[in-house]
Amino acid sequence: MRSVAFFALVFLLTVPFLVLGTVAGTQILPGLPLTALAAVCPVAAAVILEYRRGGGAGVGALLRRSFDFHRIEHRGWYVPILLLYPAVLVASFIRLRLIGIEVPVLRIALVPVLAMAAAFFMSALCEELGWSAYAVDALRERCGALRTALIVGVVWAVWHWPALLQAHRALSWIAWWSLATVAARVIMVLLYDNTGRSVFAVTLFHAISNLGWQLFPVHGSYFDQPSVAVIMAAVAVVIAVILGFGVRIEPAMIAGMLGAIVAGVACFTVLGALVVAFVRKQQTVGALTLGTFLPLAFVSDVFVMGGELPGVLSTIGDLFPLKHLSHTLLAVLDPVGRPWPWADLAVIAAWTLAAAAVLVLKGGRWTAVR
Repeated sequence: MRSVAFFALVFLLTVPFLVLGTVAGTQILPGLPLTALAAVCPVAAAVILEYRRGGGAGVGALLRRSFDFHRIEHRGWYVPILLLYPAVLVASFIRLRLIGIEVPVLRIALVPVLAMAAAFFMSALCEELGWSAYAVDALRERCGALRTALIVGVVWAVWHWPALLQAHRALSWIAWWSLATVAARVIMVLLYDNTGRSVFAVTLFHAISNLGWQLFPVHGSYFDQPSVAVIMAAVAVVIAVILGFGVRIEPAMIAGMLGAIVAGVACFTVLGALVVAFVRKQQTVGALTLGTFLPLAFVSDVFVMGGELPGVLSTIGDLFPLKHLSHTLLAVLDPVGRPWPWADLAVIAAWTLAAAAVLVLKGGRWTAVR
């Protein structure tokens, strides 16, 4: 399966950069550790797999899509590409001011900003030649646009977790960032579909998002991740419902959808806190989460839904909450209608309560990793 091979290869190629970031302990920019250089891994994985499949011609065809702006037939798509994320940041800035937080006025030095813009564009291009031109294309026909966006978005978010831990981000910050990242991928898949599958279009959106975070006062130190995540998620839902994916969310679905999201966030937040309570070194936490989530995702109906796994692998997936969260979300959003997932919710609740109980016995060590 092309997408699974791609995801696995991206994570494998990232390991040396993760080690480099751990050993060096320095940052390229505030909040951006050396592990961020792993942005080259998605395009490297795509090039390797394309070469195996189609030789040099396949690699050439992939790389020629880097500046395929000619695919954007309707120039009106440049409005959301260029302005959607800045509008989200403006809304977040206004919210901070309204609740009384004195956010400094944005100050821009032209030459450093242009240098950052060029660097972020190239790193985004390296990523999107992999995530969009390879992974999305590999999944799109089989999974549909929305499911493809969610699968790639989740993997994309998890891939960033070790770097975020190296940047000393709190677990709550990472959770909000992950929500914003999955929402961003939903928006990007819509843009990709409606611009003739233009890699240039999603690269531009991606680069502007990274640049906007770094320019937010001061070097992103005032960046309000929860409000950005909520706004991005709302935009993604509106897009999914109205514009892009043929998804219709009935009013009756909303309560179940919110309940499933709250249950999942609570479960994995408590499990994350449990890992931090027992594992005190940030590099170990990163390796542990990366090393367990990806194999579990393969047996938890995250990458492949509806297929038959060998009995042992299916049983392993049944034991852990990730598979049950996937089934819960499908049940509450499936327009065909599925039985209410009481058994799946019970498993998620059991894991949440068990992890919380262990945390209480451990003494509630919720402090950040070192």
